[in-house]
Amino acid sequence: MQPAVFASASLLGSAQQQPAPSATFQVEVNFVDFPKFIDALGGIDLTFRHKLCAEISGGAKNGGQTLKFSKGEHHLNGKETLGVARVRKDNPCFPGENDFTRVQRQQDILSAIKSQIASPSTFFRLPWVSWEAPKAIRSDMGGPTLLGLFSSLAVGGTPPTRILKGDPSVVNGQDVLVVPEARKQAAVKRFENG
Repeated sequence: MQPAVFASASLLGSAQQQPAPSATFQVEVNFVDFPKFIDALGGIDLTFRHKLCAEISGGAKNGGQTLKFSKGEHHLNGKETLGVARVRKDNPCFPGENDFTRVQRQQDILSAIKSQIASPSTFFRLPWVSWEAPKAIRSDMGGPTLLGLFSSLAVGGTPPTRILKGDPSVVNGQDVLVVPEARKQAAVKRFENG
């Protein structure tokens, strides 16, 4: 049995240029409904690796959102979670912020969501979570497949996330990771062998 591979639509173009199994399923997150989904879960616990402050869309004084989080663990609601996921290179509290730290923070958010879904407290919130999840998450998986995915996450857990390590570089003004070919091939082999 081949393991499932999940990817976003924007990621598929670049991912398919790499020597890797093709994406089996696609999952997209709707940012309008995402905060409601997080709130239905009861929020998430997120550990910040460094201070984060940002003015999203001009900050609170201009109708946007102002974020200020110290390093360490915080409980976030849906609006805060979306704001934290969006911060990009405009964090005056951590001048070293770049696309890589943003991607790491987004991975941390996904892990926090997974932990919250698997927590016993979510059992009592399942009616709300079940109502909000389909609005926030769009997928080409059918209902039974999605139910199986969430059931297996809740019951069996998942192995730790493995991130393919690359060497930071700048290409055409964009932060990118350059991954040596041998490392890509080894990761594909490990993935295919389970």
